[in-house]
Amino acid sequence: MIINIVDNAVKYTPAGGKIVIRTKKEGNYVHVMIADNGNGITDKDKKHILRLQLSRRN
Repeated sequence: MIINIVDNAVKYTPAGGKIVIRTKKEGNYVHVMIADNGNGITDKDKKHILRLQLSRRN
C-alpha cells in the first residue's frame, strides 16, 4: 500500500515538485503521512480508493 502511494506521488508530481514522507509512532501504532504537490485525486476517485481498502481488509 505505501509503495503504491509513493509510486503514484513520484509519477504525478511535476518536475521540481515536492514529496514529503513522515512517520510518527503513537503507542503500538505508526502513522505514515505522504504528501506531494501533484494534481491530487478527485473526490469521485477517493470514494473508490476507500472502497478498495475496506474490501482488502475483509
